[in-house]
Amino acid sequence: MKSKVANIITTVITIVCFIVVQGCATMFQSGPDNIVVNSEPRGATVMLDNLEMGITPLTLAVPRNSDCIIRIEKDGYRPRIIDRDKHLAGWFFPGNLLWLLIWPAFPVAMVVDLASRNQGKYSTKPINVSLVRIASPEEEQIVHVETKPSVEEYVLEYSGPKKLLALIGIRAQGMQEEIGSIMEDLLRNRLAETGCFDVMERSAMERIAAENEYDYADCHDRLCATEFGMVLGVSKVAYGSISSVGRKHIVHVTIVDVDSGTVKVSRSDEKIGDLEEVTELISNVSHQLAVSVCK
Repeated sequence: MKSKVANIITTVITIVCFIVVQGCATMFQSGPDNIVVNSEPRGATVMLDNLEMGITPLTLAVPRNSDCIIRIEKDGYRPRIIDRDKHLAGWFFPGNLLWLLIWPAFPVAMVVDLASRNQGKYSTKPINVSLVRIASPEEEQIVHVETKPSVEEYVLEYSGPKKLLALIGIRAQGMQEEIGSIMEDLLRNRLAETGCFDVMERSAMERIAAENEYDYADCHDRLCATEFGMVLGVSKVAYGSISSVGRKHIVHVTIVDVDSGTVKVSRSDEKIGDLEEVTELISNVSHQLAVSVCK
């Protein structure tokens, strides 16, 4: 009899120990979240967090620890970038509250869900995009010669309060570091020239970061941008990349709303030509961002 009771107790303890080290969202809704991606035309390459996942149409398995930045690209077409946010998993609060019946398990289960990033899940709503064909190098050269705008044409007719924005970093790929730094400063100036943003000076940003012992060198995602934006005391934070592969140049910039911690807008543009063409791309993207935020 004692042996049977001991076996039952051992079994119960084993089950409880197994459950305790898992959060409810991790147990019942741990992902991945499957998102169907379609494009017109078909056969476009799909990237998840800069990793190639396949070609359209495909079902994208998105892990919960992913930033879920999806890039869809095809030769001869403008790329599309989708930055999908998480929403709270249904099991996170109600499930973990059940652990109050076993008090020591409650904080452990909650921490496990947060550490594994299973407190939220990504929407599985299908992504359907129509890619826009870009002109050939010869066509682009004709268009840019005829329609190249002046700086004044990028200024908005906006009289409202300016948005305090910090440009925390632009990754330069395929170009010298000094050129990348120059391009970042140009982007900072172009954003200010739109009339929409009050852009924080680089020196002020570096001083505040040093005072708070905050290292933002690798701050290139929404969560980090939100956190650093709180340190800086700004309402908007921008980050992105400028890349050059041969004669193809791409500028991509994302603006995060610090108060809500969500992506406010993300814009990109690309062009085939000399490196000098990047300056026009920067002006184009700056104007698109300003229109989205202030119009």
